[in-house]
Amino acid sequence: MAVVDPALVGDVVERTDAEDPVADRGGPASLLQPIDTSPRNASAAATRITLTLTPLPLTVTKSNVTLGNMTSTKPHRHAHAHERLTRRAERRSELLDAAVRAIRRVGPTVSMDAIAAEAGVTKPILYRHFGDRIGLASALAEQFGAQLVAELDAALGQQLAPQELLAATIDAYLAFVERDPHLYNFLVGRLGAPVGTEVANGLVTLVGQRVALVLGEQLRAVGADSGPAEPWAFGIVGMVHLAGDWWLERRTLTRARLVADLSALLWNGLGSLTPPHPEEAR
Repeated sequence: MAVVDPALVGDVVERTDAEDPVADRGGPASLLQPIDTSPRNASAAATRITLTLTPLPLTVTKSNVTLGNMTSTKPHRHAHAHERLTRRAERRSELLDAAVRAIRRVGPTVSMDAIAAEAGVTKPILYRHFGDRIGLASALAEQFGAQLVAELDAALGQQLAPQELLAATIDAYLAFVERDPHLYNFLVGRLGAPVGTEVANGLVTLVGQRVALVLGEQLRAVGADSGPAEPWAFGIVGMVHLAGDWWLERRTLTRARLVADLSALLWNGLGSLTPPHPEEAR
């Protein structure tokens, strides 16, 4: 309810009737009637005018919508994104399992077509997940490299004399290689597997870093300088790695004999194999 001064209302009505042609046709202006302000109607000075407001449709814009009056869709978007990532990870794991089966069945030279057929998908789907053959090998190397490091950690954690610990660690590496030779050769690019050296270098680096850490701790424990730990570790791993490649291809001796030969070389060095000088023997 609004209280309006009758004098002002009269002025407004008179101007509207005179200037607005709509008023002559019974438009909105004709709805207001002039108020008699003569003395005989002095009691009308406090005349009340009731205005009826009709709601108009609300147009939603950035300016009249706030977070307080709308339900946020962010949680739903995050949930959907999480589900997509989960499904993609599961699908990637299934493709890796299929690749391992194909490699074990066919050998290290298995084609991407054979891997796709094993997985029951087309080859472009493999490329969508891994990029190319090297990408697939890198994903497999990451998975099996973690397993290899776990087995080496178990060997390095044994309470053994240093020389025995060295032999146990070499044996753990060669046992891992012997257990899955086709997969190993696929990863390191041996026997014609068209992968290259990138994956092999990554696998050697992973193992070398772990051995360097343990070797450094062993050197510090006996009060020796741990500075050479990293180059020594990579030298040891490189030698065992290449010797393992040779052994898988030739198989001219047992794993136990290879472990003993490599351990003797690393522990005693080439100098121990040199006959003493005649003068030193006296």
